[in-house]
Amino acid sequence: AWAFVAACGAISGGSLTALDLSNGVIGVEGAAHLGAVLTQLSALQRVDLSHNSIDDNGAVFLRDALSTLTTLRCLNFSNNEIGDEGARHVGEALGFMPLLRSVDLSQNWFGDEGAIHLSAALGGLLALERIDLRCLHVGREGWMAVARAATALMALNHLNGWAGYRELRAGGAVEVA
Repeated sequence: AWAFVAACGAISGGSLTALDLSNGVIGVEGAAHLGAVLTQLSALQRVDLSHNSIDDNGAVFLRDALSTLTTLRCLNFSNNEIGDEGARHVGEALGFMPLLRSVDLSQNWFGDEGAIHLSAALGGLLALERIDLRCLHVGREGWMAVARAATALMALNHLNGWAGYRELRAGGAVEVA
């Protein structure tokens, strides 16, 4: 797998526009190596790192690398065991992606604190059309932060919070509306 990642980094001129490393076993150690490669791929528009057990520590390694991907339009970081701290690092990277149209952070482990960190970045992503935050551990406070950030996103047409609706049923939906 790492030979493939190294080959991607060797593509001259950074002409690669899509990178799918989903369903691998990147983990924390792999995230450190991948971070070095991503900085060489400045033309990337789509990155799929889903299902890789990257966790909070791996998110630290990828934060700076992801921040260099200013042409990125689609990021799938779902199902990576990202907790609140990892969500903060991913959120910091998102702030450098002005062209981002779709972000999938579903099926991770973060809760309110992580959602609040992400919301700080989401509000500035004016091209964002799609956010997938299903199957997280976010409660009322986190969903309120997401809702406030989403109000600034005029291009947003899809917000998936399935399995997070339980918190909204207990009166939170009135506040979000």
